[in-house]
Amino acid sequence: MHFGPPLYRKQLLLRALRIWVLLRAALAGLTLVAGWSRPFVVAPLASLGLVAAVVALGWIELRRRNLTTLLPTLGVSNSGILALLVACAASAELAIALAVG
Repeated sequence: MHFGPPLYRKQLLLRALRIWVLLRAALAGLTLVAGWSRPFVVAPLASLGLVAAVVALGWIELRRRNLTTLLPTLGVSNSGILALLVACAASAELAIALAVG
């Protein structure tokens, strides 16, 4: 699978990471408001939901910037774009799950 030029790949990964950080911070804030003592520990289903939200918002962001039209002309398929978004969000979720324990 071809993921495009390094510049666009880096931008894609940074966008996905930014969206993940914002959503994760919002989720942590909500759990603190709810009174839970460990805001970064969430259920696996919530982690999957967060990854799905990152992919959905990342796709909307790419559509807004017309990158879903540009990247296929550079040889990047839509499935490749989605795979990068999923990989970034899932690896960040795995990293925080391993760090928190």
